[in-house]
Amino acid sequence: MKNTIFAFKDDSPKYKQIYEQFKSLIEQGNISAGEPLPSIRQLAHSLQVSRNTTLMAYDQLVAEGYIRGETRKGYFVNELEPLVSQETLTSHGQKQAHPVKPVLIDFRAGAVDQVHFPLKIWRRITNQVLTLQKSFFYGEHFGEMCLREQISEYLLQSRGVRAEANAIIIGSSTQQILIYLGNVLKDDYTSVIVEDPGYDGAREAFQFHRFELETLPVYETGVDLSKIEQMKSRLIYVTPSHHSPYGVSMSIKQRQTLIRWANKHQGYLIEDDYDSEFRYTQQPFPALASIDPSRVIYLGNFSKSFLPSFKLYGITTATFRALSK
Repeated sequence: MKNTIFAFKDDSPKYKQIYEQFKSLIEQGNISAGEPLPSIRQLAHSLQVSRNTTLMAYDQLVAEGYIRGETRKGYFVNELEPLVSQETLTSHGQKQAHPVKPVLIDFRAGAVDQVHFPLKIWRRITNQVLTLQKSFFYGEHFGEMCLREQISEYLLQSRGVRAEANAIIIGSSTQQILIYLGNVLKDDYTSVIVEDPGYDGAREAFQFHRFELETLPVYETGVDLSKIEQMKSRLIYVTPSHHSPYGVSMSIKQRQTLIRWANKHQGYLIEDDYDSEFRYTQQPFPALASIDPSRVIYLGNFSKSFLPSFKLYGITTATFRALSK
């Protein structure tokens, strides 16, 4: 750490730049496992930023498993598996011009704040679309190209996932997408690893194609990958950003373990990026597909961030496009 130099380059939040520079240094091995990091006070003083700024950066690194905090000792780097470094791109936050008054939020599952939903804008756009002749005909089988192009840009900005528009398929539900995916994979794969407990809809979709199920234990503290090498399946379905029902997220070390497993066994990770956008204390974790897209089939949806009644799900990966040929 003695020769480490930080430089603030753009207008993104300083805590985010500190987090990204530490993350890069750790992934590249420039900071060794077990090495102590500067205290929050020391780092804030040397970078001439507030202590809260450095605290937010450290909190994000702790949440993703890059570092750990030890009481009365400080922060230390965790041991990680070596991987080819890839830059994870995330969207830049925007500063609000004026402070926003606190609002009451309904946290019930599936609830939408109708007061703040842009209903007038939605109506205006809907009316505009209905004036187009092509709105009254069947669209493209894999989804309208203009929509897939917008999703491609969104995935790069928000999740760091690089996917061309023609590598994206749009469906009506997670199960429908998984059933379509299973139809492509069933000739080469006979079994799949699923989380226990986990999303029942995924199990039903795999069982529809008579896949044999192996289970990966998940606890309130996280997923247990200790026995994954003893399993025979070369497919695994996981929800690394927000497990259901426990809500836990996979650490960077667990994500690296899965990536290494998929490459070793020439298998595939089916990443259901459920609820990835919603975190209260840190930024969203990087998607598995942003770490190594060659062995990840990525699924995402807009049912929670937009409307539960407006079904729009997507599957994206160059790998899946190659499999489906």
